[in-house]
Amino acid sequence: MKPYLKCVLEHGRECPNYSKSSYYQVYEEQFEIFSRTCDKGDDLRKSLLNNAKCLNEHKHHTEKKCGELLVFQEKKMTKEDCAEQKRRFECTFEDIGKHCGKAASEFMREITAPVTKFLNKNCDNLQTVNIDMLRSMSLGLY
Repeated sequence: MKPYLKCVLEHGRECPNYSKSSYYQVYEEQFEIFSRTCDKGDDLRKSLLNNAKCLNEHKHHTEKKCGELLVFQEKKMTKEDCAEQKRRFECTFEDIGKHCGKAASEFMREITAPVTKFLNKNCDNLQTVNIDMLRSMSLGLY
């Protein structure tokens, strides 16, 4: 995933309008997060290693209860779809906290922050966002 994000960022820097977009900002922030999880001295990597087992063990339960994150049925996203995604993220954070503890929930909030910030920023003034772009915003660590 990291090489893909790097490629998107390098391409985006050459396109001034794209590099200012909300999508580009998400990719930039995700690249930073993935980079930190690869850095052996980074606290985010330590948090990943400390919480991975429990997150993996409870992923199916959490998805069953809250719904999968960033899974869309349609090609365009409505305000209702956006609100549903926000609800799923909050439910996921709560369920992880319940089963894996506060540290795991905080870790999950941190690694998904680029996407949740995007949703919070864009849901209210949504103009049928292209779903393919959101689908590409991987949550590869979860």
